[in-house]
Amino acid sequence: MICSFTLYLKPLEIGKKIRRYINYDTLSPFFKENGFSKEEIKKIVITNFLTKDRIIEDKNYSLKISSIDENVIIKLFRVFFLKKLERSILKIGDSNFIVLNIYTSNRYSKQLDESNFSYREEYNNILSLKIVTPFVLKVGERFIPTLEPKYIIKNIEKKLAKSSIKEWKKYILKRETFNNIKIYNIENTNSVKINSELEGYGGEVQYILNCEKEEIYKIYFLFEFAFFSGIGYMSEKGYGQVEII
Repeated sequence: MICSFTLYLKPLEIGKKIRRYINYDTLSPFFKENGFSKEEIKKIVITNFLTKDRIIEDKNYSLKISSIDENVIIKLFRVFFLKKLERSILKIGDSNFIVLNIYTSNRYSKQLDESNFSYREEYNNILSLKIVTPFVLKVGERFIPTLEPKYIIKNIEKKLAKSSIKEWKKYILKRETFNNIKIYNIENTNSVKINSELEGYGGEVQYILNCEKEEIYKIYFLFEFAFFSGIGYMSEKGYGQVEII
């Protein structure tokens, strides 16, 4: 089983700035100090909810943390639970926070248990996807901002192969299935700057799945998994966060 949890944070200083998407970089040394290996740190995904407000205000903030490795998520939960008990300081960027609470069951705190994941009739042939934060795909040495399902799903499959999902191979699509997945509709979707060199997509997209039921089941599983892994380049920093609508 893989999962995510949400940290509920209280800032100790008001008015400081936090640059977008630096949560992963600034917390990586903290993870190392607490016994995480480089390989484990690479499997941690920190979502960018904290920096919607670039200047820290007098209010509480949430930060979603997930991992594609169940052992890593257990270690993370233990570390932050101890932070909460001790009310010790968590530094993100130049700002200090304390952990007020840890949520394991809300919109952004979920579990994916493959043993309980089965085909449901509501998994119809229209899949609606919300792209919460912009993404770009790296294919070889090229960066491709695309909504084409073939490239997105292949990226998710690569992440799945590195996860602790034991029977991940059974969720890999038949290659001919890609010919039966098409973009059906695009809403509020536009190109977004990721950095000075890269652009990605944000918004909503719908795919029509003219596939066998078993393949539709796999596609839904892959996109449910993507909630925890993210899609595309630098997903560990909070890019490419998606959820099924």
